[in-house]
Amino acid sequence: MRATPINRTIRKVTLTALCILLVLLSGRVMAEPSPAQKTTAVFTAEMQSALEGAQNVLLTIQPFPDEAAVGFFKNGRSLPKGYLEQTADKILEQRGKFTKVAELTRTALAYSAAGGNINNIAGIDLYPFLMNHAGIDSEGAAAVAAAYITSKNSISNSLERTNRYPDLLFYQLLDMQLADGSWPLAGQKQGDLVATAWVLTALASEVSSEQTAQPIEKALLWLKSKQQLDGGFDGKTATTAQVIVA
Repeated sequence: MRATPINRTIRKVTLTALCILLVLLSGRVMAEPSPAQKTTAVFTAEMQSALEGAQNVLLTIQPFPDEAAVGFFKNGRSLPKGYLEQTADKILEQRGKFTKVAELTRTALAYSAAGGNINNIAGIDLYPFLMNHAGIDSEGAAAVAAAYITSKNSISNSLERTNRYPDLLFYQLLDMQLADGSWPLAGQKQGDLVATAWVLTALASEVSSEQTAQPIEKALLWLKSKQQLDGGFDGKTATTAQVIVA
């Protein structure tokens, strides 16, 4: 079935909103290929108006997109009434078991942004489900990065043995980097913009580490080489948004 004009508009505005929201997560945009050389983003009154309008559109979408929850939280915007409970219900329906790592991490981060505790959703702790998920080894660098971000935001008291732990994911990410500084999608041999941006986002908390200095520098150089004349990446709003937040 073909999408109606209004649905296409909503999807376009949604991506635009997410782009702006993601920019605000770090408040910076990439200017030079070095972690120490990033400039502060200028956020004008016109951009603020556009952001508020886009947020209002997002609030009309049912169900509310999990991808927007973290952005709303970071910007001090209230999430829709009942969103926390609805997300908890989704986790409980799945009993913490999600087919894809990407879905598990997206849901976990959204639940956390809504004020929930991902280590205790009516007795369910998502940490062991994530650390034992087979998809970490098959879904590619972006999934490992998302798992690392989620694990770093987790304080688990579970006694369940896990196959992985945050430090292992950290070294796994470093090992997955290609010679040109990028990270690939699952099963690919060439670097991918979104995957690379996801990993850089994950490594941001380790930016002062000697182990990450060279990998991050190489990755930023690779990203800079892929930037288009208009400042975007890959001609896609979503890709540009993910690169900006890195």
